[in-house]
Amino acid sequence: AGEIYRAVLEQDPEHVDALGLMGVIMQAAGDLEIAEELLTRATELAPDYFAPFANLGNVLQATGRLSEAVILFRKALALNPESVETTNNLASALNEMKSFEDALAASEKALSLIAAFPEALVNKGNAMLGLGRISDAVTVYQEALTLDPDHSNANFNLGNAYMDLGAFQEAIKPYRAAVATDLKNPEKHFNLGNALMKAGRF
Repeated sequence: AGEIYRAVLEQDPEHVDALGLMGVIMQAAGDLEIAEELLTRATELAPDYFAPFANLGNVLQATGRLSEAVILFRKALALNPESVETTNNLASALNEMKSFEDALAASEKALSLIAAFPEALVNKGNAMLGLGRISDAVTVYQEALTLDPDHSNANFNLGNAYMDLGAFQEAIKPYRAAVATDLKNPEKHFNLGNALMKAGRF
């Protein structure tokens, strides 16, 4: 796909869709600097087209530039208020910024658009966890897991919520499930180890 978009851009360097989609591919390949350049150019050429703003927000969130990402997600949503993915990505960035009230509102908006959306439920749970609503967060993570039992982050964050409640034994099962579907994530192994230690399973 990247080779095809590159060929398009050689013939038409200002082809907005090719710039945007090539930016998405470069983000997936881990070249965030090039992705940012391509997507920024697409937003300049098509300031009324929501997709490049949403995708540029994803790139900036991946680089840790959260406040800039939030601005771009809001710009994209001003152009397309019904974009559930962008609404959910806004919730994710707001959670990372610890703007939990705003993150909760964004995740609930996403869920009003698509109720059976595990990622939005995870973001809602994360916002609740940040607000100290731990039991509510547990319920929301469990709802996400009824939709996708193998959702690694739903399991991981459910484990975190149980740890916050002091329910160390209950945290072990979701942590194990999180590790099983994300074997190379050190944080998930570490938290599983902590739960086992707290439960006395040295």
